[in-house]
Amino acid sequence: MSHTASPPLTPDPAARERLLRAAIRLFTQKGYAATSVREIVEEAGVTKPVLYYHFKSKEGMYLTALRDGMEEYQELMASFSPTDEPADLQLRRACLSVYDLFIRYMDLMRLFHSVFYGPQQGAPHFDYHAVHNLLVETLRRLVRLGMDRGEFKDGDERAMTLAVLGAFNIATENDMIHPECPVGREGLDRTLDIIFRGLKTTANS
Repeated sequence: MSHTASPPLTPDPAARERLLRAAIRLFTQKGYAATSVREIVEEAGVTKPVLYYHFKSKEGMYLTALRDGMEEYQELMASFSPTDEPADLQLRRACLSVYDLFIRYMDLMRLFHSVFYGPQQGAPHFDYHAVHNLLVETLRRLVRLGMDRGEFKDGDERAMTLAVLGAFNIATENDMIHPECPVGREGLDRTLDIIFRGLKTTANS
């Protein structure tokens, strides 16, 4: 009895996206180790061969989701090279741009937090600290720029950086945990105004 060979699989961007979204939701809800390939493909509405075609394995899917987000994040952070604009405007743009990216990748950020602040649960290694450190260093560099130009008061560079970072963290974590009452982009912008009034010298207030 002859068997008809299945047609070869081809790239399917829509199926790939459904698989990533399903995997991120399940990894966040159940943990990496407790999530099976069967559950992912059932939620995505595809077959296992489709998952293996696009990602090779569950581990490959997990790392792809994180690396896709990290790639865009790194490109955004690289765009914040110091310019002739006032340092507070550059800091504001950095915070609001990263906030916008955070909101677009909210499901991925939930996964990030569930692994970063919780047990690894057998998840493949990913350098989560690099994400945090890149933001801190970018903000610190712009704070230092403002101090060197005399736009910001002399003081504790680290404390000034943490004040700006704190406003960002409060906005993003609140909006992830309490979407029913978000701080939002405008709320973050208003909070930054208060911080910048404290950082700026009298001549630049």
